Amino acid sequence: MEIDITAEKKKYLEVLNKYYSLKSSGNDTIKYYNFLIKSLDFNERTYLRDIYEDIVSTAVSNNDYAPLKRAFFQNTRVRLLPDDNGGYDHCWQLWGALDLLGCDEYENIYRLFPSGIPFSYNGYPMYVNATNILLCILYNKNGTELYEQKKAMDKALKFVSSKKPKWDRAVVAALIGILEHDTEMLSENLQIVCENTLRLDLVQFRKIQCITAYGITALAYHNLSDDEFQRVRLPEYKNYSKGYITWFLQENLQKELCIPYDPPFEEVNDILKMPIAITQTRPPFVPSNEEIKVKKVAALDADKMREEFIADILSQKE
Repeated sequence: MEIDITAEKKKYLEVLNKYYSLKSSGNDTIKYYNFLIKSLDFNERTYLRDIYEDIVSTAVSNNDYAPLKRAFFQNTRVRLLPDDNGGYDHCWQLWGALDLLGCDEYENIYRLFPSGIPFSYNGYPMYVNATNILLCILYNKNGTELYEQKKAMDKALKFVSSKKPKWDRAVVAALIGILEHDTEMLSENLQIVCENTLRLDLVQFRKIQCITAYGITALAYHNLSDDEFQRVRLPEYKNYSKGYITWFLQENLQKELCIPYDPPFEEVNDILKMPIAITQTRPPFVPSNEEIKVKKVAALDADKMREEFIADILSQKE
């Protein structure tokens, strides 16, 4: 049975009008934006889940890559709005960042993990290890070692050889493959990431297509030589489309949503196309292109990120 997208979207907007409108926020603009940013992820997962699934399924059946990209662009932009961080440090950004790489501009990775941000220490083990390997990929280049690569590698390899969940270990191993320019390691683990995505507790549309694997592929594309990238075996699995990743890497980067918001919430469309909020931590890290001075941070400072993000929104409206 096909989803009546118009009807489902109307129900969703009625919920927003009741609980999250400017009027329900006492016409307090800052409170209104806080409500929106803190609620969009939960509300989309609750009310738009079936619409996303219908759009992704149809796009895959038709080999129609634009709506597929729009669906994941909107989903990851919503997930990366500065909100609760579960008490983790900046590794909280990791999964959303990998997904975003598969449907958005590559340069956003440097907003999510700015130069000078320290190694992660506080969070879910896969997030921590993958974040630290990612930092080495992004900043240890051309003979410069901004991050202690051996330290990150030793911990990550120990994690990969552990009995942690297979998907978790494969994500970290794939990133090690990029860092070490080991295309065989990358290829093997990209395949495992796709196969084991079906075992994760995810909304269905994120199982239909493995956006994380697309993101890791894009990360490899930007950090391996052309010859190395050509040696990467792309996954052979039902949730990975070689056609999509080829199309996407040909600079198909339009900022378009799959479910645009109607009045009075049309400004949500602009919010989701805003530059990604720059990651902030508690205590703050010192931006640097030299050796990292601050060794540990306690948590992601989502409140500070949201405050600055809302200030940017309001400045654009002036």
